[in-house]
Amino acid sequence: MSIDADVLGTATFLLPVITLFVGFLILKWDALKVSAAAWIVEVIVVLAAYPEASIIRSTIWANVDLWTGFAVLWTGFIFRQMYTNTGLLQRLVNILDSLFKSSWGKALTLSGVVGGLIGAFNGFATYPVTIAGIKELGYKGWRAATGYLVFFSASLAFVSLWIAAHIAEVGSHLPIIDLVPYMGVFSIPLTFLSAFGFAYILQVNLREEHNLALLILTALGSVTGIVIFTLIIPSLYLLTLIGSSMFILLYLVAYSRAKKLEREKLGVSAGGIIQPFAPIIIGILVILLWKIEPIAGIIAKAEFTLNLWSFRAVNINLIDNPGFFILVIALVSYLFKIHSKEPNQKSSNPIKDIVSGTKMGGRTLATLFLGGGLVGMMLSTGQIATVGHVMSNLGSLAYGGVLALFSFISGIVFAQGIPADLMLSSMQVGVSVAVGLPLAFIVAIAATVVMGPANPLKPSLLSYTAKVAGAPEEDHPQMFRTALLWQIAALIIIVVEVAIGVIFFV
Repeated sequence: MSIDADVLGTATFLLPVITLFVGFLILKWDALKVSAAAWIVEVIVVLAAYPEASIIRSTIWANVDLWTGFAVLWTGFIFRQMYTNTGLLQRLVNILDSLFKSSWGKALTLSGVVGGLIGAFNGFATYPVTIAGIKELGYKGWRAATGYLVFFSASLAFVSLWIAAHIAEVGSHLPIIDLVPYMGVFSIPLTFLSAFGFAYILQVNLREEHNLALLILTALGSVTGIVIFTLIIPSLYLLTLIGSSMFILLYLVAYSRAKKLEREKLGVSAGGIIQPFAPIIIGILVILLWKIEPIAGIIAKAEFTLNLWSFRAVNINLIDNPGFFILVIALVSYLFKIHSKEPNQKSSNPIKDIVSGTKMGGRTLATLFLGGGLVGMMLSTGQIATVGHVMSNLGSLAYGGVLALFSFISGIVFAQGIPADLMLSSMQVGVSVAVGLPLAFIVAIAATVVMGPANPLKPSLLSYTAKVAGAPEEDHPQMFRTALLWQIAALIIIVVEVAIGVIFFV
């Protein structure tokens, strides 16, 4: 007796996903191990139910299609090494630390500005700096880690120069510029929620003088950057997080001077203050320069197309992608290296940092390869398309809410957000017409939720950040429970936004 195609596709899709769920949330395996297990389960599924599909070709093609993700992760780790080892990161932290006397003021500048400036190029690189810094201000370790994870979750749609949108473009074939306004709108209310969650988790008394004002200004600074670079000038979307961090810094400094708040003494010249910002300013100029004719036309000619077997062609431009801009900023850091040794500054050079950054990112890149291979097989067998077809029978309004929930769960159980982003954005291509919703709208839902609200609930990330904060193992369940409260609230906000959008479009 033949099995219904929808039943077969859905059942076989769930097997590797359940493997991810069990390995990640129950067995507490690390990201690489759980990705390997899910990939092996999918291989068995393909051999048993889809023998016509090619395991090796599907895995290779999907990972070539994800080349931007590999470029961003690799250069992100290199940037982390170079910006740290040149002393620029420590100088930046010292500058921010001097702006306020109060622990709360210091925590906001550290999280808002470092989270934006460093997170724009490598979101993962912010955790050791911000979480350790918050703990040093006198907050409990588990609260420092959980609070920052919740605070930073609203920005994750834009980290690593919008890697979420770049991967969504790969899966949906939509231009990124179509996704930018939707992702910006979805993130605005999350910014205010995460900011208040940060204060609540750190047990900050917002009734004390200045505390509430500093919190609101931090959220408004972030939202200002989002509005300008996703709604007003969406062509400059790569500058969203950088802009947000600069507006946060501007608002907080302006308030501090207007209210004549106490500050720490820095003892650094004006040139020394500019130093850590200089590589980022140069990076911004390169991004802008690449958009001006005739340079834009010349850069466009560097693109080439790679055809692999019968799969969709992959377009590649090695000098016009987020990874290239991150590498430029990383290398430029050496022009502004601080030669008078800052605390924790290590002796280094570009070659050494490229090697050490590559080694540091090895497991992460391997995890992405396995996750990409898993999704590649699901695409070539039609499993993802089948699940999308089944979900589309729910109708437009129900589909939007279920998609947000499905993206939330996928973001938690997938070892990395990138493969889940590829999977979910690919799924929407065959669903958009069936549910009567713009493709960009539903792809933006998936890309935003899978990267942001889900992130603070990943067991491996909770474990890592707990170690950074020096939180004992018995505090880990408390971290999960506390983050869960705020991330469910974030999911509810997204569902409400989606419902309003669905009503508008239908």
